Amino acid sequence: MKKLLIILIVILFGQMSETFGRIFPQLEVSVNNNPYPGYIFLGPIATNYIGIYDTYGDVPYYKKLTEEGSRFINLEVQPNGVLSAFDMINKVWYLLDENLNVIDSVKAVPPYEADFHSFKILPNGNYLIIATDMRRIDMSAYFENGNKEAMVTGFVIQEIDRNSRSAVFMWNTFDHFSILDAADTNDLLVANPVPFHCNSVIKDAQGNYIASFRNMDEITKIRGTDGAIIWRMGGSKCKNNQFRFLNDTINGFFGFSHTHDISINSNGRLMVFDNGNLKPTQYSRVVEYSINETNKTVTKTWEYDAGRELFSGYMGSVQELPNGDLFIGWGGSDGGTHGKLLSEITRDGEVLFEMKGTQYGTYRALKHIFKMNAVIKSVNSAGTYDFNDSKYTTGVKLTLNSVSGLGNVYVQKHDYEPYNMSFSEDEDPCYIIPKRWVINCRGVGFGSATIKFSVSNLGNVEEPRNLKIYYRSSEHHGTFSLLTTTYNQSENSISATINAPGELIVAYSDVSIVKLLKPYDLSINQEYTTTLQWTRNSQTEKYSLQVAKDGEFTEMVFDTTNLVNNEYVLRNLQPNTRYYWRVSSQSPTCFSKWSKVFSFKTRIKSPTLYFPFNNRVNIPIEGELNWISTPEASSYNLQISKNPEFSMLVANVQGLPIVSYQYSNLEYFTDYYWRVCAINGEDISNWSDVWTFRTVMGKVQHSYPRNDTINQPTTLVLRWNKLKGADMYQLQVSLDSNFRNYILNLTGIQDTFQTVKDLKNSNVYYWRVRAANKDGNNEWSAPWHFETMLNMVNLKSPKNNTENAPTTILLLWDQLPQAQNYIINISTDINFENNTTTLFSYSSYFQLKNLEYDKKYYWRVKAINGERFGEWSEIYSFTTHKKDRLAMPQLNTPLHNQAKVSINPTLSWNMTENALTYNVQVSLNDNFTALIAEASNITSTSFQVYGLSYNTNYFWRVMAKNQKSDSEWSETWSFLTQLQKPVLTSPSNNAIIDALIIHLEWEPVNGATKYRLNVSEDPDFKVLVVKSNDIDLTKIDLNDLKQDIFYYWRVMALTDVNESDWSQVHTFKLKPVNNVSDEILSRTPDRISVFPNPASTKIVFKLDNYLDVTEINGINSVQIFDVIGNKLVDINLASPSDELLIDIENLPQGIYNYITKFGNYIYSGRFVKLD
Repeated sequence: MKKLLIILIVILFGQMSETFGRIFPQLEVSVNNNPYPGYIFLGPIATNYIGIYDTYGDVPYYKKLTEEGSRFINLEVQPNGVLSAFDMINKVWYLLDENLNVIDSVKAVPPYEADFHSFKILPNGNYLIIATDMRRIDMSAYFENGNKEAMVTGFVIQEIDRNSRSAVFMWNTFDHFSILDAADTNDLLVANPVPFHCNSVIKDAQGNYIASFRNMDEITKIRGTDGAIIWRMGGSKCKNNQFRFLNDTINGFFGFSHTHDISINSNGRLMVFDNGNLKPTQYSRVVEYSINETNKTVTKTWEYDAGRELFSGYMGSVQELPNGDLFIGWGGSDGGTHGKLLSEITRDGEVLFEMKGTQYGTYRALKHIFKMNAVIKSVNSAGTYDFNDSKYTTGVKLTLNSVSGLGNVYVQKHDYEPYNMSFSEDEDPCYIIPKRWVINCRGVGFGSATIKFSVSNLGNVEEPRNLKIYYRSSEHHGTFSLLTTTYNQSENSISATINAPGELIVAYSDVSIVKLLKPYDLSINQEYTTTLQWTRNSQTEKYSLQVAKDGEFTEMVFDTTNLVNNEYVLRNLQPNTRYYWRVSSQSPTCFSKWSKVFSFKTRIKSPTLYFPFNNRVNIPIEGELNWISTPEASSYNLQISKNPEFSMLVANVQGLPIVSYQYSNLEYFTDYYWRVCAINGEDISNWSDVWTFRTVMGKVQHSYPRNDTINQPTTLVLRWNKLKGADMYQLQVSLDSNFRNYILNLTGIQDTFQTVKDLKNSNVYYWRVRAANKDGNNEWSAPWHFETMLNMVNLKSPKNNTENAPTTILLLWDQLPQAQNYIINISTDINFENNTTTLFSYSSYFQLKNLEYDKKYYWRVKAINGERFGEWSEIYSFTTHKKDRLAMPQLNTPLHNQAKVSINPTLSWNMTENALTYNVQVSLNDNFTALIAEASNITSTSFQVYGLSYNTNYFWRVMAKNQKSDSEWSETWSFLTQLQKPVLTSPSNNAIIDALIIHLEWEPVNGATKYRLNVSEDPDFKVLVVKSNDIDLTKIDLNDLKQDIFYYWRVMALTDVNESDWSQVHTFKLKPVNNVSDEILSRTPDRISVFPNPASTKIVFKLDNYLDVTEINGINSVQIFDVIGNKLVDINLASPSDELLIDIENLPQGIYNYITKFGNYIYSGRFVKLD
C-alpha cells in the first residue's frame, strides 16, 4: 500500500499547474458550524509549495520552496511551534519557522533513509522519526511463487539527538519481526514486499515507544531502555496479538485492521485511525481504547464511524483538539468513492466542520492556532470578558449586555485583511488596518454587546481618533457596515456596539496627512543613495512623492505616484547638493494634502585612494599614503587600522591640508587598512573605499653561533629567531662576505634552524637567512660569520695498538700549516681522566723518555693557534716492551708517506735500547714479497739505498737484534720517490732568438700530469717574469719579452702529490731590432689602430690611411695570446685587408697580447677584455 500511496502523491503533484488555483486545489466546505479556531495543515500539499488553509478553503499562507527540494508531504506544527514537512525527493525532513523559511533539516542516521510517515520533536528536543531499511531477499524460500530478487522494505525507528545528530535509540523491524508476520500473505508475493509498514510512532511519558505496523494489523509497544517488545496488539488478522478485545467485535471481526495514525489522548487512552482494510465489511473509523496491560485486555471507550459509510483504503489521521473535539483526516479512497477530505466532530458525534476536495484525499489533516491569536471564554452571564491571556492577545474586550444559554465565545485575530470585502454605499474606508477579527459562539448567544479594541494592539497608527470599526455578520462573505465608533483617549481604545457574532475590521474613513520621518529636516551629509521615510496610516494606502532642488518644486528631480511602501530609496544623488521633498497619501477613494516640506544636503564627494594600490604586499614600514583630491574639500581625515572595522587604529589624523600622509613605525608583516574622508566645514564626505596593504617581513635575526666566533665544529646547527609572517626560510653559507662563492643555498626550510655538515676546518664562513611566504622573499639578514676549528691532527707513529714499543719513543703526526703549536695528552687512562700528562710542542713530533716497561699508554694531539684550536685527534695507544725484551725500532726518516724522496735515499731510525745490530728491508709492497733491498746485522741506525725508480712507492721496516733475541719488525713506513726532472729541448741554451714569439719546449716526464715554469731576468729567479704552475703540455709560447736581454728559464714536473727537482737552467736572448729590414715596424701608435680598447665583444684592427710604408697591401694575419703565451686566436687572410673585425666575446676578462702582420712588417701590442 505504501507504493500505491507514493504513486498517488506523484500523480497528484504532477497534475498541479503553476497557477495558484491549481497549485492549491479548490476545496469545498460542506459544514462550517462554529468549529474550533485554527488553520488547516494538509498533506500531500503541492509539488514544491507549502500552503496552509483556512476554514473556507483559502490559502492565506504559502511559500514556494524550489531551492530546498520538491514534492513535500506531511506538513505539521510541532509542539515547540516549529513546522515540519518531508521532502519526498531528497528524503529529508525540513524544519520551518512561522514565515515558512527553512531553518534546519533532519536526515535519518546512516545507512538508512528517512521515511515520510512520521516526525515528532520530543519534549527533550530530540527527533523521533521512521527510516527505511531496503534488503534484497529471496522470497521463494518462503513461498513457491515468491520473488527470488525481491526488494523487501523494513523500517527503523530512530530517536536522534538534536545536537550530535546521532541515534540515541534505534530499533529495526528485521531484528524483531518475521516477514511472515504480515497480515495479508498477498502483500509478500509482489516484486517489492512491505511486510511491516510502520506509519506512526509516538513516545509515551514513561519513555517507551508505541508504533503502528499497518501491514501486520498490529500496534506494538517497545521498551525505551533496551528495545524489548512489551506487548503486541492487533485485530483478527494480526498473527501476534496478545490481547483480548472486550467490546469491539463486529461481524465476527475483533479489533482494528491496517491502522494509520495513533496518539495518546489527554485522558491517557490510545486513539487510532482504523482504515479497516481486512474487515469483512470495509469501512474506516476513529476509535479510542483503554488498555489493561496487566490483564492484556482492550476496551473500546469511544468511536466515530460516520455511519460506516466511509472507507479509506490508505492514509488517514485523527487529532484531539485542545477543547476535546476531534479533527479527522479521512485519507484516500480509490477513485474518490466518498469524497470527504476531513471532519471536525464533538465527542457526541456532532459534525462542526467538514471539507471535500481532491479525489486522492490527504495523508494527514491537522488544525493548529498558527500565526493568529484566539481566546475562548466560557460564558453563562452578562458582563465584560477580556479576550487576552498569557499566550494569545486579540486586543479585544467584549461587554455582553444580554446572554442566552451556556457555552463558549471565541474571539480570533488574524493579521491580514479579510477576503471578499465589500462595503455599504458611501462607507468605503480610505485605509484598512491589515487585520481582521472573528467572533463565534457555541451553545451561547448574545443580543447586544460593546466591542472594545486596544489601539496599541493595532500596530503603528497615527491619529487614532480617526479610526472606525466595520462589521459584517458572516466571516468570509457579506457586506461590511460602518459602526458608530468612539475613541477613549485615556484608555487609547476604540469601541462600538454589535448585536451578534461576526467579522470586524478597523479602518480610516478619511486620509490623514503623512508625517515625514527621515532624513530629518535641514539634515546634512546625506548619502548619494538615501532612503526617504514617512508615517503610514494603513497597509492599503499609496503615496505620491516629489523631490526637487528648490523649495517651490519648480526644479523637479523626482515625481512619482502609487508608491506602496512608506519609504523610497533615492539613488544617484549629486554630491554637495540640497534637495527638497514632500509626500501625499491616497486610498482608492481618498487623497491627503501634501506633507510639510523637508530638505537635506548630500555629502561632499569622497576622496579616491591612489597609492599604495589596494591589496599590495611588501610595503615598507615607513612611507607615504596618497589620494586624489576632492574639489570641495578644505582638509582631510585619515585612519589606519589593523582591522577592517577600524576598531584597532594606529593612526587617526584630522585636518590634513594635503593629499598625502607620511606614516612610520608600522609593524612588520601586518595587514593594515586605511581610508580617507574629505572635510569642508560641517560637510563631511563618506569614508573612501577601504584599501589594504601588508607590510614587509622584518629581517631575520641570527641567534647561534654568535657573530665572529671561532673554533666551531665542522657539523654545526645554525639558528635564528622565528620571523612573523614567514612560511619558510632560505639559508646561504659562503666563503666570502659578498656571497659570490656560497657553499650552501637551501630553500624551503620550515624550521628556524639548519644543520650544516661537511664544513672545512680552519675556514671562515659567512651565513645569512631570509624568509619567504606566498608574497615573496624579504631582505637578507645581516651576514654573520664564524670560523671552524683547526684541522684534526692525523697521528702517524707509533701506529695504533703498537706492541713492544721502546721506552724512549718519538710521537709523530702530520704537520698542520695553520697550527702554531700542539697539545699532547699522554695517559695510562683511555678517558684521560687520571694519570694524564699534558705536553706542548712547536713541531709535529715529541719524544717521550723514561717510560715504564710493559705499560700501555694512550695519546692524542690537538692543534693550537693562539685562541684557535682543533678537535682532539683519534686516540692511539702503544705498549712498551718488557724489560728483558727488545723493543721494536722506531723509524725516523724519510717520514711515513713522504713524497719527493731522492732515488738514493738514506733510511734512518732511532736507537733501540740493548740492540746490537739491525736488519732492514725495502720492498715494492707492504707485505715485503717484492724486496728490492735487504741488509742484516747493521750496527748503525741508518742505511742508504741506491738506484730506486722515479715516482715509485716503496715500503721499509727495521728489526733490532742482540745476542738474546730479536725484536718485532718496526712499523711499516712508505715513501714516494721524486719525479724525474724535465730535460729542456728548445730553444737551445744561450740561444739568441730572432722573433717576437718565443717557443719553449721540454721532454715529457713519465708520470707527470703538469709542469711548473719559471722565467726570470736573473739566474737566481728572485724576480719572475713568468710563473705558471698548471701547464698541461710540454711546450709554451711567450711574447712581449724585452729585446737584447738574457732570460733564464727552468721547468719542474708535477703531480697532485709529487714533484721533481728543477730542470737545468737555460738562457736565451731576443735579437735587437734596428731597422725595417729586420721586419719589425716601429711601435708608434700612428701606424695601426686597435679599438675599442678596452673591448667586451668585438675588437677592430685597422691600418691608418696615411701610413707611408712601401709594399704594404693590407693586414695578412692576427694572433692573440694570453699573458703566459697560450695562443687563443690565429687568423690568416688569403686576401689582405685594411680592416679586420674579430669576435672576442668568449674570451675571459683579462689582459691579452696580439701580433699582427701586414706586408713584410709585424706589429704587436696589448688590449684589455672586459665582461
